[in-house]
Amino acid sequence: MLKTLHPLKGWGVFFEKNRTFDTEESQLQVQENPSNETRVSQSVLTTMAIDELIQDKEKIKRIRMRRKAAKLLLIVATVLGISCSLAIAQTKISVWWTTRDPVVKYLDRELTFFEKAHPDIKIVHSILAIEATVGAAKLAKAERAMAEELLPMIASGTGPDLAYIDESFLSPLLNAEALRPIPADIYDREKVEETFGKAIADLFCVKGKYYMLPYGNMTSVIFYNPEILKKYGYTGRDIPKTWDEFLSMAQKMTDLGKEQPGFAINGNHFPGIVDAVLYQKGGYFYRNNEEVMLDTQALREALEFNRDLYDKYKIDTRSGVSAMVAFESGKAPLMFSWSWFIGYMDRIYPETPYNTSVLPTFTGKPPYGRFGHNLGYCVTAIDPVKIMAAWEFYKFLMSPDFQYGFAIARGCIPTQLKLREKAKFRSDPFKSVIYALQPGNTINTGGIDFSSLEVTDIFSAMVDAVVLEDKPIGEAITAAQKEATEAMKRFRDPWNLLWGKEGWEKRMIARAVS
Repeated sequence: MLKTLHPLKGWGVFFEKNRTFDTEESQLQVQENPSNETRVSQSVLTTMAIDELIQDKEKIKRIRMRRKAAKLLLIVATVLGISCSLAIAQTKISVWWTTRDPVVKYLDRELTFFEKAHPDIKIVHSILAIEATVGAAKLAKAERAMAEELLPMIASGTGPDLAYIDESFLSPLLNAEALRPIPADIYDREKVEETFGKAIADLFCVKGKYYMLPYGNMTSVIFYNPEILKKYGYTGRDIPKTWDEFLSMAQKMTDLGKEQPGFAINGNHFPGIVDAVLYQKGGYFYRNNEEVMLDTQALREALEFNRDLYDKYKIDTRSGVSAMVAFESGKAPLMFSWSWFIGYMDRIYPETPYNTSVLPTFTGKPPYGRFGHNLGYCVTAIDPVKIMAAWEFYKFLMSPDFQYGFAIARGCIPTQLKLREKAKFRSDPFKSVIYALQPGNTINTGGIDFSSLEVTDIFSAMVDAVVLEDKPIGEAITAAQKEATEAMKRFRDPWNLLWGKEGWEKRMIARAVS
């Protein structure tokens, strides 16, 4: 029988010791030393030393045939109890992985499963290691540095064979033709639509091919500490649906003299609040994949609201610790963050009780803000043999077994339709996330996810100037609009990944008609 855990903590500790596959009807638990039978994939690269550089498809076919023969020989020898001295020649592939600590540790553990099932493939993974306590801003900066380093290394032939990249780098990599298309025998259009749904099958089909598929969806939510709420006579069910009532509640729990923000927003979190409030008020960052639309009343109100959180409502202080530190240390009863922080709470701060709630809005009704597609794994290998090995590893990464635990560690709702139905993602702390992701509750225009990195930096600088430096809102917006317009002239999106307001509305009309 599976161990029953407190719904608000302990999953990180549990997954560190066990590997669990969840279904409504039955559950299969695999301990730390599982048999290979539970992990062997259907297509296994086997042992043969390859000394020559393969140049054409016929040679690749011959190599595959020899590998299959070698595998069969090894199986027969094992069954008959014959000592086999055939040396296993490993194909080493380099993998660049995300810097996020919960996901790094999950991969480290999962690699043992892959390598037992594929003894001829050795994964050498590199990570820009950073500590979880550095904060969201430095975390994003480190992850971005890794992605920016990727393209020149691929161009020089010294890059990794498989990389985990942020969605904001998909367009630059596609423009540089740096990615390998996913083979049709792994994911063709029919299988993509069956596995992920029509919306993803349409969005990520680039000139008839798929280069990368999203593993999850995220959105912003309220994190709350139920023990602190209890001290003030509240429960999670008491968290208001409107901003006015929510901030009134937060003020009652604010004690800045004791470094207790009633609603923790410092660090890289307050630009996210501007982002969410902008969409709540009907605004957008982009008109389409060529034009920005920052000079709007919706953005003015979103910026003013964010500044008022400090100056009018006084639920946090600009000189205080980051929201992450305030919340994980058990000082803040409420915090704004995207759902990725679930993975950190479970894995890094398992002793701090928490749960999540949907964002308040000005009307108490959706939309709650924006949602995003999370990427992703891409094959960038050049050597044909390493390409074959990299696709084997890719299949492992995209398997339901791996994706289930990965989504928990990453704090996202999996994009694979069957996994979304699992009980884990229908219960706390994921319940509010999947509710916010229901059609009509949040908006996705491709903005931020697939936009110009220059424009993203301009937006962040504008928010800092208004909220932290008290620059006049109108002046900051006018300057940002002008600068962003120039930046968009250098942005290329022939793939139509960035929809903007026009693209989103077009898709909503099409959905309503269908």
